[in-house]
This record gives sequence, structure tokens and C-alpha cells, in this order.
Amino acid sequence: MVLDPLLHTPCISDVTIPGRSEAIITTHVVYSRLERSPASSQWSTALNAPVSGLRVARTLIDGNSGIAGVRVCNITECPITLHRGRVISPLQPVDTLSQTRTDLEAQTSASTEHVRPILDKIDPTVPGDTK
Repeated sequence: MVLDPLLHTPCISDVTIPGRSEAIITTHVVYSRLERSPASSQWSTALNAPVSGLRVARTLIDGNSGIAGVRVCNITECPITLHRGRVISPLQPVDTLSQTRTDLEAQTSASTEHVRPILDKIDPTVPGDTK
């Protein structure tokens, strides 16, 4: 997948991440030349290393938001400083799943059917609420 360099998350201010630690950095969400998409569209940061030793976790971003907190991890022993405007990660579109409540209830009841034979083998003297 080719990511559009004009869809990204730059730092809002200078920030220093100490060695061997993680932080949540406040970023702007830039949607330059973004085609209009359904209101339910979502975006995510991509796995990225904006500087050597700094890793970016995937972060789900609301398509209507202008600011996002992005989790980063400094895997080096030394502090890493990111300056205002530094791009932390490009953005990528994310497909969201929508399920109705009845779908979720059906999955829940179906997923417990395999447990019934196991429960039936428990000693009958064990109370039902303990099983």
C-alpha cells in the first residue's frame, strides 16, 4: 500500500522522550487533498520510525478530528527530541466493522455452546451458580 505523504500527523510542540520509555504525543491531523468519504470513515497512523530508535504505535483517529494523541516508544538509551512540525506518522484509511446488537448476541450464544458438554460433566453436587 502506498501512503499519501500529505496525510500525516505532525507534532504540535517540541517534546523529548526519555530513553527506554514511551509517551503519547499530541499531534495535528493533516488531511491535505483528502477526498470526501463517508462520515463513518476512520484513519490510523501507520507503523513508523520517524527517527532512529523511535517507534510509532498504530492509533485509530476519528475522521472528523483535528488533533490526536499518538503513542511512541523510544527504544534507545538516550533521550530523543522531536521538534514542532516533525511528522510522526503518515495516515492510512481503516475499514470499520459495524455490527448490530442482535449480531453480537447471536455470536455470544453461539460461542458458549461448546462449553455445555463440559459443564454437564461436572459433579451434580456443585451448585449451578458455581459452575
